[in-house]
Amino acid sequence: MRIAVFGATGATGRRVVTETLRQGHAAWAFTRRREGWLLGKPGLLPVVGDLQDASAVTRALAARDAVIVTLGHREDSPSDLLERAVERILQGMSLHRVKRLIYLSALGVGDSRDVSGVYGRLLRPLFYARAHRDHEKAEALIRSSGLSWTIVRPPRLTDGPSTGYEVNPLRLGLAAHLPRVDLARFLVDQLRSDAHVWSAPLVTAAAASSRALAPAAAA
Repeated sequence: MRIAVFGATGATGRRVVTETLRQGHAAWAFTRRREGWLLGKPGLLPVVGDLQDASAVTRALAARDAVIVTLGHREDSPSDLLERAVERILQGMSLHRVKRLIYLSALGVGDSRDVSGVYGRLLRPLFYARAHRDHEKAEALIRSSGLSWTIVRPPRLTDGPSTGYEVNPLRLGLAAHLPRVDLARFLVDQLRSDAHVWSAPLVTAAAASSRALAPAAAA
């Protein structure tokens, strides 16, 4: 499949690009500048552009089969960064008839607030209120888009080794986390799966008792 990745140069986006290639897809990495690590990899093409430029976003979506969005807020990001970016991405997908969208959101956004314990209901929104409001607006656009979408909501992300992932766990404690390598695996896995279309799964690190059975990223 031919995959457009937005947010490709971030901590999670880099792992998504790597996993996309590992699973045999071709990746078009949307980036503001051509970085060295994006060059010379078979199946990977950097697409230089600005998220505020609707024409650049639209060009990046020509002849693609699916889109993965791993954009996030920084301290200097505009408060509507995600909403506006998703709006442009959806317009480009509509123009080029791209139907599959995987969007990285966060624990505590939308109805995940109800199942995420004290951390998700109170503490996380306190620290990430601006980003959560933006995610909620972006999610609303996605839900009304008519696309085959999946919205993924992980807890705290780490750079540790793979543990495998667990989807919609029954319990979620304060220590809930997910290695980025496993998040990337889950996001790319959805390209060939309909299991979570039109849903917003919560994905965490696999519990120690179930790690032998949980999907894990290959080395």
